[in-house]
Amino acid sequence: MTRPIRTALIGCGAIAEQGHLPALLAHPDFHVVGLCDPHVEPRARLARQVPSVRQVADYRELLDEAEAFVLAVHPEISVAIAMDLLTHGKHVLDEKPLANSLADAERLQAAVEASSAIYQVGFVFRYSAFAEQLAELIGQLGNPVSASIRIFDERLDPRDAAHRARIEGILQHSSAITHEGSHFIDLARQWNRTPFTSVHATAVRTTPGLPGPNVWHANLQHADGAMLHLTIGWLLPTLPQSSVHAVGPHGWLHALPAGGAAQYHLHGQSQPHTLPQMCQHWAGQLNHFARAIETGRTSGATFEDGYAALTTTLACEAATGILREKGP
Repeated sequence: MTRPIRTALIGCGAIAEQGHLPALLAHPDFHVVGLCDPHVEPRARLARQVPSVRQVADYRELLDEAEAFVLAVHPEISVAIAMDLLTHGKHVLDEKPLANSLADAERLQAAVEASSAIYQVGFVFRYSAFAEQLAELIGQLGNPVSASIRIFDERLDPRDAAHRARIEGILQHSSAITHEGSHFIDLARQWNRTPFTSVHATAVRTTPGLPGPNVWHANLQHADGAMLHLTIGWLLPTLPQSSVHAVGPHGWLHALPAGGAAQYHLHGQSQPHTLPQMCQHWAGQLNHFARAIETGRTSGATFEDGYAALTTTLACEAATGILREKGP
């Protein structure tokens, strides 16, 4: 890269503050020229990390200054913004999920296909060494593989009202299976990219008063006969251990994302392994975004990757019927 890419961040919430902005500021290929949020307080809070940056309420004020935008807003409003940016020839790194509905996703798809700009989906876990090594090990187990991913996150802390309000805001418009589960649908597609042909899902509210279910179980079958069982749990007072387990014709794997401890048996032999701890690899994601802008070809998570995850998680939602209780 001959010069840093002039980049603006739209959305100044927790994901921007804790992930996107620090990564952009640390990356030599990006230069932050603007922060956008309709609310003054979050803009000002993020500006403490980069005091000289321009702060605006309307992203359109930055169209002449930025060539790339990181979009960290909820999917119910992100589609229209991403489409407008692409129409203006701006490169977009768009947080998952890329939309709340297939209709919106297809509108976005048309804009992606019509634009010469780069569009990349924010699946930040896929760039971690944990994800890469996990896919390699599971790939050696043969096929069909029966895999189970259990992820527990967003612990319920009675003292943190702001956190609970943020998660309840997500559950009001979408679901834990779409917001968190889409990461792990994408993770599973790193070792098996055949489409899912059947979906069975259940969900429950284990915490009273939530606007939607906080624990999800989904059984998914690939076209090649492989299986994926996905469990996502949010807002529990204590979090069970997250894990990945896979069984195939040549052996089995059990891995713990936190800490990376793993047991691996291949062709009847125990093979000791310690995987890197699973993490959100913000720098790796930006490496792919910068390379795509330089070469004109997306090398990270594509629209198709985001669409595949969205169609799967929306099928999980439809299988339960729970979200329909909220009405339009």
